[in-house]
Amino acid sequence: MRIQLNDLNSWQENISNFHEKAVNDFLLDELVAVDLYIILEELVSNYFKYSIAPGYNVGINISIDRIQESIEIVMEYEAVPFNPFMYNKEEEFSVESARIGGKGLYLVGCLADSYFYNTKDKKIILKLTKRLNSEDIMNITIEDISGITVVHLDGRLDILSGENLQKTIDELIEDQKKYQILVDCEKLSFISSAGLRLFMIALKKLNKLGGRLAFSAFNGNNKKIFEITGYNKFFSIFSSVEEGVATFNS
Repeated sequence: MRIQLNDLNSWQENISNFHEKAVNDFLLDELVAVDLYIILEELVSNYFKYSIAPGYNVGINISIDRIQESIEIVMEYEAVPFNPFMYNKEEEFSVESARIGGKGLYLVGCLADSYFYNTKDKKIILKLTKRLNSEDIMNITIEDISGITVVHLDGRLDILSGENLQKTIDELIEDQKKYQILVDCEKLSFISSAGLRLFMIALKKLNKLGGRLAFSAFNGNNKKIFEITGYNKFFSIFSSVEEGVATFNS
């Protein structure tokens, strides 16, 4: 996704809308979303406040793409050559010796997992990457409550952890003949498109067998993802495990 900013009066609103679209399109969790906003706001504000100079075109082009389990941010603009990553995150940052804008740029270096600076003619090119933390482990606990199979999820559900959950759900349905499944999401910190797909696959299997698949205790961000993607139309979502179990047994 791309955006060009060249209006000194509206760039803050535009960058906020651009950030919101990136969060929704790439299904970013809350922590990554916050880091991304800080990176965008600090670099763009630094450009508009300090980098515009006579003889250079006004405007900054920004692209955000997802590459495997990272997002890549690329910024291009014309300005007097200056490396915003001069405050290396491995070095001790001194507020007293910092130049204007240096503290925010140091923060950007700390939040990004990698960054690159280059110049070509009058153009400055910045490239940053931010990992999506897919290496985090998700714990799965199975519990039987009043005849309902409750699957407790704790951690991140992405393409890697989703493989283990897929095997667990397949085993419950195909081997153990468990057809009434309630997924407890109280401790689920993030869900990716891969997680959404595996739930839809499980739902289709259970529908053929006369079973049910529902969810409980979504946090605000995961509930929003279900609403944005339209998955809330296919699944029942309860406020708690107790409510879900009671409804299943009613």
